[in-house]
Amino acid sequence: MDVVKKAAAAAEEEEVHGVVIVGGGLCGLATALALHRKGMGSLVVERSEALRVGGVALNVHANGWRALEELGLADGLRKTANLITSVRMVRQIQGKNQTTVSSPSYSYARCRKEIRCLRRKDVMEALAKSVPAHTIRYGCRIVAVDEDPGTDCTVLTMADGSTIKAKVNKCY
Repeated sequence: MDVVKKAAAAAEEEEVHGVVIVGGGLCGLATALALHRKGMGSLVVERSEALRVGGVALNVHANGWRALEELGLADGLRKTANLITSVRMVRQIQGKNQTTVSSPSYSYARCRKEIRCLRRKDVMEALAKSVPAHTIRYGCRIVAVDEDPGTDCTVLTMADGSTIKAKVNKCY
């Protein structure tokens, strides 16, 4: 009977999620937010102990703004972004630098084409604040990824020996 009780207790403690996203960077958090907006929960496991906001800037073009609009972040981030009104390109051709300066007319209202420079920190914080509480788990160092043949789940084993099962199997 003790074996049955132990198995039942282990099953209760087993952590299973529909989707587990490995990595809490830009792509991991954007994926978690996109899934959330479609009604699907997920867990993001990140090895660092806190949100990584390092890095300097991101130049976001029109297609990036469309993605940020779909995530519901574009309006807030536009307020902190710098519109790029000219571009200086330097190319080296046969050992000589050739410089081109262009002043594109990026009228957001007319053609929805824009390039803006964002601080990476602003994007990361906006993503992290927009996912539901407890979606991101920090300090998770994965040491093994295996399949559970009995359930077809992917089993992630952490450095501390704990495991997390993901029902969605290997989308990488």
